[in-house]
Amino acid sequence: DGFLVRVDETLSTRVGSTYFGGAGDDDIKALAISAIDGDLYMVGMSYSSDLPGRSGGAQGSRAGGLDAFVSRMSPSLSILRQATYLGGSGSDVGLSIAIDATAGDVLVGGYTQSANFPGTTGGAQPTGAPSGFPDAFLARLTRDLSSTWPPTSIVVHGGTPQSAAQGATFAQPLSALVRDANLAPVAGASVTFTLARGEFPSEATTAIATGTLLVDHATA
Repeated sequence: DGFLVRVDETLSTRVGSTYFGGAGDDDIKALAISAIDGDLYMVGMSYSSDLPGRSGGAQGSRAGGLDAFVSRMSPSLSILRQATYLGGSGSDVGLSIAIDATAGDVLVGGYTQSANFPGTTGGAQPTGAPSGFPDAFLARLTRDLSSTWPPTSIVVHGGTPQSAAQGATFAQPLSALVRDANLAPVAGASVTFTLARGEFPSEATTAIATGTLLVDHATA
């Protein structure tokens, strides 16, 4: 299994620690901390078919003998927010990770021997080179790890309801920016959303409203 340990700034006190893994061999290769909420993201490789927290992830089941994985934990290491496999029928290993400081999207790099690596349609190089050697890969996932980029739906967080769901007004404005596979803004796109109490859907106690946002214009 992989493990995570958090200590204070003096390195004298352990703040928290946890295992991460399933029944097989699981290795953490790199970590990144979100500037938005302090959550910890990790990437690595897994031989486990029962990796924890994968339900609701972009890829809920392992596609090959060895898949990359991406997971998200709370700053205290006490809550596993989400995990997902990332890979095809061959061997896939995640080696590096970075977080978009504005949108929170997760960028992952590694290598793959899969000819069917997920989400490559629309990418700069949608197919691997026929050399027989592993190819490098780059993948972009949404902040909640529920889908590879671009998402087909979003969860909108924030805002306080001041009246009933129909015709409700909010303390914070809701907005959406939709991008195509080339990351260019798209005008006139419909985006489904769910607004719920709690920062994350798994912690939400009450669904406040659902609906569709119409993006009237494209912005950079």
